[in-house]
Amino acid sequence: MEKYLVREKIIQAIREFFYKQNFHEVIPPLLNKALPLEPNLKPFLTTHEYKGTKETLYLAMSPERGIKHMLAMGLGNCFSISKAFRNYERVGLLHLNEFTMLEWYRKSAMDLDIMNDVEKLMQTVNKKMGNKVAMKEGPFQRISLNSLFKEKVGVTLEELLKNE
Repeated sequence: MEKYLVREKIIQAIREFFYKQNFHEVIPPLLNKALPLEPNLKPFLTTHEYKGTKETLYLAMSPERGIKHMLAMGLGNCFSISKAFRNYERVGLLHLNEFTMLEWYRKSAMDLDIMNDVEKLMQTVNKKMGNKVAMKEGPFQRISLNSLFKEKVGVTLEELLKNE
């Protein structure tokens, strides 16, 4: 029961964080008619049968499609806390084939804007949970994807993609 209450409190803190910034919450469909766009991930599929017809449906692997649909309709900044499903992946203590995922989109945001969101979100949730996680004071370290690739792989992401 304690784990459920902790999870509930975390989700409440996440919602409060985004609502305070005037984000809209999107509840995307879990069943989709189109094959998900992620080529390296495998979806769960099911069949809907009605009056002699059969239709293949796919369980959502992320809320991305539903959120992007709402963005295209002009909703503006939005987020989703929803179930996601991944097939053909090893299941363990930290990895399940059904899980809850947070995804958000901030219109016209740059990578630094999203980094700021992550930092503030982590601090907000930690505060709501009684500061149980020791967090470094001050801003989180920022590093560009190119710099990270250069540091860890020896080439920038741009160089790597240019050679394809």
